[in-house]
Amino acid sequence: MDSILIFGAGELQESLISVAKEKGIYTIAIDPDENAYSKNIADKFIVVSGNDYLRTGSIIREYNFNGIITSSTDKPLRMMAKVAKEFAFNFPSEESIKIATNKYEMKKCFLQNNIPCANGIRVNTLKELMEIKGIEYPLIIKPSDSSGSRGVVLCESKEDLINNYEKTKVFSTDGSVIVEEYLKGRELSIESLTFGGETQIIQYTDKVVSDAPYNVEMGHKQPANLTISEKEKINELIKKTISTIGLDNCACHTELKINGDDIKIIEIGGRLGGDFITSHLTPLSTGFNMESALIDICLGLKPEISLKCNGASGIKYYDFGEGVFDGNTLDTSINENDIVKKEIYCTKGDILKPVTNSLNRHGYVIYKNNETQ
Repeated sequence: MDSILIFGAGELQESLISVAKEKGIYTIAIDPDENAYSKNIADKFIVVSGNDYLRTGSIIREYNFNGIITSSTDKPLRMMAKVAKEFAFNFPSEESIKIATNKYEMKKCFLQNNIPCANGIRVNTLKELMEIKGIEYPLIIKPSDSSGSRGVVLCESKEDLINNYEKTKVFSTDGSVIVEEYLKGRELSIESLTFGGETQIIQYTDKVVSDAPYNVEMGHKQPANLTISEKEKINELIKKTISTIGLDNCACHTELKINGDDIKIIEIGGRLGGDFITSHLTPLSTGFNMESALIDICLGLKPEISLKCNGASGIKYYDFGEGVFDGNTLDTSINENDIVKKEIYCTKGDILKPVTNSLNRHGYVIYKNNETQ
């Protein structure tokens, strides 16, 4: 029986663990949280600190895994790349993961290789922030190495930039931030798989974001409404980007903006898309399970990619507003028969805070064949 080590046992790993078990694979999940959401789904669960390389290595030696894998998180990727190099697992290189998990390294790579992206710079101190020149407002300020919209703020003026600097900086592990031009246009995410240097585009997703200044992702719809020409241009750009970074034997989640004929990459992650995009939306809209294919890749097997249907799916995240929650979760915009999964994170009487990033949204509903959102 094949066995795999799954990095993370949170809610976003629940589906991945279940799919692996359905494929007859023995699963061991590691997570620093002893109360991890999916701890009881894996065949075995072990509490391991996210930076404990020696403990992780000892577990690998003890169980002799056939592969390593995670789903929709950047956090363990650097550790995994280091482990993969030592134990010869099928995984992207350390250098490519370094670029894909650091927004500054990524932007530098884009600019050096003529990948269209937002013009921007890295800032390490408030003094450097005060001296920024050559980029017109509005600007985006974001941490160099975070995810989930944490610390990402649209700034209309230098005053906004200065006021948000410290708030953004706390989400960066090295204290640096990226300041870049704000890109206008539609925002999309693209899911793809790369194996043996060949990339296959799986699905295109339209994003729904909240109003400025935080621009939190509040919904996703599949498939995105794109022309054949737009898809061809996107496919070419994504394949070039993945090849340039050097990502291989992985899933990729790419975020970009389209403004007329202008297509620019925001960022790319060497992992499955979060927000239930790859675990739920993509199987509903394409009939294809990316998690199952990624498990094959981690085992060194070429995935069989077959997009069997052309359905529609989506997720809507809830923002019930600030103040005391009245418990009303009625949503007449979605037909009950179309609901696949729904979860509310708050209960009546809770004091709700403003939604400033993806971690403090108030709940969600996943639906299929519903185009009213």
